[in-house]
Amino acid sequence: MTIEKLLELVDSLSPNNCTESQKLYWYNQCESIICNKAMPRYRQIETYVLGGIVKLPDGYCSEDIEAVYVNGRLIDKLDFRSGFTFKQTAERKKISVILKEHFGEVEKSTFEGDMFFNGDTIRMEGHPFVSGDKIDITSSVFTGRVTVLGTSGDTLYVNRVFDVNDCDGVAEKTLDIEVMARAPYDKLYIDYIIAQMDYYNKDYESYNNNSYMFNELLDEFVRRNAEKAPGTKSKKMRGIW
Repeated sequence: MTIEKLLELVDSLSPNNCTESQKLYWYNQCESIICNKAMPRYRQIETYVLGGIVKLPDGYCSEDIEAVYVNGRLIDKLDFRSGFTFKQTAERKKISVILKEHFGEVEKSTFEGDMFFNGDTIRMEGHPFVSGDKIDITSSVFTGRVTVLGTSGDTLYVNRVFDVNDCDGVAEKTLDIEVMARAPYDKLYIDYIIAQMDYYNKDYESYNNNSYMFNELLDEFVRRNAEKAPGTKSKKMRGIW
Protein backbone atom coordinates (compact mmCIF):
# COMPACT_ATOMS: atom_id res chain seq x y z
CA MET A 1 0.00 0.00 0.00
CA THR A 2 1.25 3.48 -0.81
CA ILE A 3 1.02 6.48 1.51
CA GLU A 4 -1.31 8.05 -1.05
CA LYS A 5 -3.72 5.07 -0.86
CA LEU A 6 -3.35 4.94 2.93
CA LEU A 7 -4.53 8.51 3.42
CA GLU A 8 -7.43 7.96 1.02
CA LEU A 9 -8.44 4.85 2.99
CA VAL A 10 -8.21 6.70 6.31
CA ASP A 11 -10.52 9.41 4.96
CA SER A 12 -13.05 6.86 3.70
CA LEU A 13 -13.06 4.85 6.95
CA SER A 14 -13.09 7.88 9.24
CA PRO A 15 -14.29 11.11 7.57
CA ASN A 16 -12.41 13.98 9.19
CA ASN A 17 -11.42 17.62 8.94
CA CYS A 18 -7.69 17.03 9.55
CA THR A 19 -5.28 18.37 6.95
CA GLU A 20 -3.09 16.18 4.78
CA SER A 21 -0.04 17.63 6.56
CA GLN A 22 -1.39 16.51 9.94
CA LYS A 23 -2.08 12.98 8.70
CA LEU A 24 1.35 12.81 7.05
CA TYR A 25 2.89 13.88 10.38
CA TRP A 26 1.11 10.99 12.13
CA TYR A 27 2.13 8.60 9.36
CA ASN A 28 5.78 9.54 9.94
CA GLN A 29 5.35 8.95 13.67
CA CYS A 30 3.87 5.50 13.02
CA GLU A 31 6.56 4.55 10.51
CA SER A 32 9.27 5.58 12.98
CA ILE A 33 7.73 3.35 15.68
CA ILE A 34 7.54 0.41 13.27
CA CYS A 35 11.14 0.91 12.11
CA ASN A 36 12.49 1.09 15.66
CA LYS A 37 10.53 -1.82 17.10
CA ALA A 38 9.87 -4.24 14.26
CA MET A 39 12.03 -3.42 11.24
CA PRO A 40 15.34 -1.92 12.42
CA ARG A 41 17.99 -1.20 9.82
CA TYR A 42 21.68 -0.75 10.51
CA ARG A 43 24.68 1.06 9.13
CA GLN A 44 28.34 0.39 9.83
CA ILE A 45 31.16 2.91 10.22
CA GLU A 46 34.82 1.95 10.35
CA THR A 47 37.90 3.92 11.34
CA TYR A 48 41.36 3.56 12.83
CA VAL A 49 42.43 5.34 16.01
CA LEU A 50 45.52 5.54 18.18
CA GLY A 51 43.45 6.73 21.13
CA GLY A 52 41.06 9.46 22.11
CA ILE A 53 37.40 9.78 21.10
CA VAL A 54 35.82 7.99 18.17
CA LYS A 55 33.29 10.46 16.81
CA LEU A 56 29.88 9.29 15.62
CA PRO A 57 28.28 10.66 12.45
CA ASP A 58 26.28 13.88 12.79
CA GLY A 59 22.84 13.28 14.24
CA TYR A 60 23.77 10.00 15.97
CA CYS A 61 24.31 9.45 19.68
CA SER A 62 25.25 6.57 21.98
CA GLU A 63 21.61 5.42 22.12
CA ASP A 64 21.82 4.55 18.41
CA ILE A 65 24.76 2.16 18.91
CA GLU A 66 23.99 -1.56 18.67
CA ALA A 67 27.51 -2.99 18.81
CA VAL A 68 31.16 -1.96 18.78
CA TYR A 69 34.13 -4.00 17.54
CA VAL A 70 37.77 -3.18 18.37
CA ASN A 71 40.33 -4.95 16.19
CA GLY A 72 37.57 -7.39 15.20
CA ARG A 73 36.52 -8.21 18.75
CA LEU A 74 33.08 -7.39 20.12
CA ILE A 75 33.27 -5.20 23.22
CA ASP A 76 30.67 -4.16 25.75
CA LYS A 77 28.72 -1.05 24.87
CA LEU A 78 30.03 2.02 26.66
CA ASP A 79 27.92 5.10 27.11
CA PHE A 80 29.49 8.29 25.76
CA ARG A 81 27.62 11.26 24.37
CA SER A 82 29.90 11.86 21.42
CA GLY A 83 31.39 8.42 20.82
CA PHE A 84 33.78 5.97 22.41
CA THR A 85 36.90 6.87 24.37
CA PHE A 86 40.06 4.78 24.34
CA LYS A 87 43.26 5.18 26.31
CA GLN A 88 46.20 6.62 24.45
CA THR A 89 48.34 3.72 23.23
CA ALA A 90 50.97 3.16 20.58
CA GLU A 91 48.80 0.47 19.01
CA ARG A 92 46.53 1.56 16.19
CA LYS A 93 43.03 0.18 16.78
CA LYS A 94 40.52 -0.70 14.09
CA ILE A 95 37.06 0.37 15.23
CA SER A 96 33.75 -0.75 13.75
CA VAL A 97 30.51 0.71 15.10
CA ILE A 98 27.08 -0.70 14.21
CA LEU A 99 24.42 2.03 14.33
CA LYS A 100 20.65 1.76 14.10
CA GLU A 101 19.60 3.88 11.14
CA HIS A 102 17.24 6.78 11.64
CA PHE A 103 13.90 6.75 9.83
CA GLY A 104 13.82 9.35 7.06
CA GLU A 105 10.58 11.31 7.28
CA VAL A 106 8.47 11.67 4.16
CA GLU A 107 7.71 15.26 3.17
CA LYS A 108 5.83 16.77 0.26
CA SER A 109 7.96 19.06 -1.90
CA THR A 110 6.67 21.64 -4.35
CA PHE A 111 8.21 23.67 -7.17
CA GLU A 112 6.51 26.65 -8.80
CA GLY A 113 8.04 28.63 -11.63
CA ASP A 114 9.52 28.34 -15.11
CA MET A 115 9.78 24.85 -16.65
CA PHE A 116 11.76 24.07 -19.79
CA PHE A 117 10.71 20.80 -21.48
CA ASN A 118 13.19 19.20 -23.87
CA GLY A 119 12.99 15.52 -24.85
CA ASP A 120 13.13 13.37 -21.73
CA THR A 121 14.26 16.28 -19.53
CA ILE A 122 12.59 19.10 -17.61
CA ARG A 123 14.65 21.98 -16.27
CA MET A 124 13.40 23.62 -13.06
CA GLU A 125 15.81 26.06 -11.44
CA GLY A 126 16.35 25.15 -7.78
CA HIS A 127 13.91 22.21 -7.78
CA PRO A 128 13.71 20.04 -4.58
CA PHE A 129 13.28 16.63 -6.28
CA VAL A 130 15.55 13.57 -6.26
CA SER A 131 15.81 10.39 -8.28
CA GLY A 132 12.86 8.07 -7.67
CA ASP A 133 10.38 10.83 -6.86
CA LYS A 134 7.03 10.75 -8.60
CA ILE A 135 5.79 14.26 -9.26
CA ASP A 136 2.50 15.73 -10.46
CA ILE A 137 2.98 18.56 -12.96
CA THR A 138 0.39 21.18 -13.84
CA SER A 139 1.28 23.45 -16.77
CA SER A 140 0.08 24.60 -20.18
CA VAL A 141 2.50 22.17 -21.83
CA PHE A 142 1.82 19.05 -19.79
CA THR A 143 -0.41 18.04 -16.91
CA GLY A 144 0.13 14.64 -15.37
CA ARG A 145 2.49 12.45 -13.35
CA VAL A 146 6.11 11.63 -14.18
CA THR A 147 8.83 9.65 -12.42
CA VAL A 148 12.23 11.24 -11.87
CA LEU A 149 14.83 8.81 -13.25
CA GLY A 150 17.80 11.01 -12.38
CA THR A 151 18.93 14.60 -11.86
CA SER A 152 21.80 16.80 -12.97
CA GLY A 153 21.85 20.28 -11.49
CA ASP A 154 18.50 21.89 -12.31
CA THR A 155 17.62 19.21 -14.88
CA LEU A 156 15.31 16.27 -14.21
CA TYR A 157 15.47 13.15 -16.39
CA VAL A 158 11.98 11.67 -16.52
CA ASN A 159 10.12 8.65 -17.92
CA ARG A 160 8.51 10.36 -20.91
CA VAL A 161 9.49 12.53 -23.89
CA PHE A 162 8.33 16.11 -24.61
CA ASP A 163 8.59 18.57 -27.46
CA VAL A 164 10.75 21.61 -26.73
CA ASN A 165 8.62 24.08 -24.76
CA ASP A 166 8.98 26.69 -22.05
CA CYS A 167 6.21 27.69 -19.64
CA ASP A 168 5.28 28.39 -16.02
CA GLY A 169 3.95 25.53 -13.95
CA VAL A 170 3.67 23.75 -10.62
CA ALA A 171 5.28 20.42 -9.73
CA GLU A 172 4.49 18.56 -6.51
CA LYS A 173 6.04 15.41 -5.11
CA THR A 174 3.37 12.74 -4.74
CA LEU A 175 2.88 10.30 -1.88
CA ASP A 176 3.00 7.33 -4.26
CA ILE A 177 5.51 5.67 -1.91
CA GLU A 178 5.17 2.17 -0.47
CA VAL A 179 4.81 1.96 3.31
CA MET A 180 7.35 -0.30 5.03
CA ALA A 181 4.97 -2.75 6.72
CA ARG A 182 3.18 -4.84 4.10
CA ALA A 183 -0.22 -6.53 4.34
CA PRO A 184 -1.73 -7.61 6.65
CA TYR A 185 0.38 -5.41 8.92
CA ASP A 186 -0.23 -2.24 6.91
CA LYS A 187 -3.39 -1.93 9.02
CA LEU A 188 -1.03 -0.54 11.69
CA TYR A 189 -0.94 2.81 9.90
CA ILE A 190 -4.73 3.04 9.70
CA ASP A 191 -5.20 2.24 13.40
CA TYR A 192 -2.50 4.71 14.42
CA ILE A 193 -3.64 7.67 12.29
CA ILE A 194 -7.31 7.22 13.21
CA ALA A 195 -6.33 6.95 16.89
CA GLN A 196 -4.45 10.25 16.65
CA MET A 197 -7.41 11.90 14.95
CA ASP A 198 -9.66 10.59 17.75
CA TYR A 199 -7.35 12.09 20.35
CA TYR A 200 -7.21 15.36 18.39
CA ASN A 201 -11.03 15.43 18.39
CA LYS A 202 -11.20 14.43 22.09
CA ASP A 203 -13.00 11.16 21.32
CA TYR A 204 -11.08 9.27 23.98
CA GLU A 205 -13.18 6.08 23.89
CA SER A 206 -12.49 5.59 20.19
CA TYR A 207 -8.87 6.62 20.74
CA ASN A 208 -8.40 3.90 23.35
CA ASN A 209 -9.99 1.29 21.08
CA ASN A 210 -7.84 2.15 18.05
CA SER A 211 -4.70 2.45 20.17
CA TYR A 212 -5.35 -1.01 21.62
CA MET A 213 -5.73 -2.53 18.13
CA PHE A 214 -2.54 -0.78 16.99
CA ASN A 215 -0.48 -2.05 19.94
CA GLU A 216 -1.82 -5.61 19.63
CA LEU A 217 -0.98 -5.78 15.92
CA LEU A 218 2.41 -4.13 16.47
CA ASP A 219 3.32 -6.72 19.12
CA GLU A 220 2.36 -9.50 16.70
CA PHE A 221 4.45 -7.88 13.94
CA VAL A 222 7.48 -7.59 16.24
CA ARG A 223 7.17 -11.27 17.26
CA ARG A 224 6.83 -12.43 13.65
CA ASN A 225 9.90 -10.51 12.51
CA ALA A 226 11.93 -11.80 15.47
CA GLU A 227 10.99 -15.39 14.56
CA LYS A 228 11.94 -14.86 10.91
CA ALA A 229 15.37 -13.43 11.78
CA PRO A 230 17.26 -16.03 13.87
CA GLY A 231 20.13 -14.63 15.88
CA THR A 232 18.74 -11.12 16.16
CA LYS A 233 18.21 -11.54 19.89
CA SER A 234 21.97 -11.05 20.22
CA LYS A 235 23.61 -7.78 19.30
CA LYS A 236 26.59 -9.65 17.86
CA MET A 237 26.93 -8.81 14.16
CA ARG A 238 28.36 -11.67 12.09
CA GLY A 239 30.60 -11.42 9.07
CA ILE A 240 32.02 -7.96 9.75
CA TRP A 241 35.70 -8.92 9.73
